[in-house]
Amino acid sequence: MTKEEALELLKNSVRLKPKESENHKGVTLLRFIGEYVCEKNGAFVFSVYYYSSVDPVDPTYAFPCFVNKETKEISFANAPYPQDYLKWVQENCEKINIAVE
Repeated sequence: MTKEEALELLKNSVRLKPKESENHKGVTLLRFIGEYVCEKNGAFVFSVYYYSSVDPVDPTYAFPCFVNKETKEISFANAPYPQDYLKWVQENCEKINIAVE
């Protein structure tokens, strides 16, 4: 699998699509694929930002997302990037900037 194929899987992932429970009182949670970070432990790593239909993307808060090259499984870290690492990612990694709605 190539990085481009992994990005396509991620863009179309059910995990990135808003769930009905996330649309509450007219506010919908959305996702934004920000950067391609690297290839690590057999997976492509991307940064995913959360925002809502009323709040803009918060550039200080992103989660790493992994697309396994062999199994094509998509997984997310349980915690966002530490602030110093997120700053490094934003300055040094390939920008993608795709809103997933």
